[in-house]
Amino acid sequence: MSYLTQSIFCPKKGGNISITLDKEERSYSIVVKDNGTGIQKDKLDKIFVRFYQVDTSNTREHKGTGLGLSICKGIVEGHGGKIWAESKGMGQGTEIHILLPV
Repeated sequence: MSYLTQSIFCPKKGGNISITLDKEERSYSIVVKDNGTGIQKDKLDKIFVRFYQVDTSNTREHKGTGLGLSICKGIVEGHGGKIWAESKGMGQGTEIHILLPV
């Protein structure tokens, strides 16, 4: 899906988003990985909270309501799955992991 490469958290030039889907024994594993801005480790769990913004400064570069990942979490958990984020830190991209039962 080429529109995903226009993510506001990925560089406009050289930005890369990959999506993988694997079937495991009892679940499907989906990983969405980018080479964007990354997230500090102490904020990874908070990004799934409604209206949470990693950057709350008045000069923040990215707009949004902070609802997208919260909605994703509700959908995934509503189907008996799990969702979490991993990042090695700022400037090192982010991975969103989703496990859904078969």
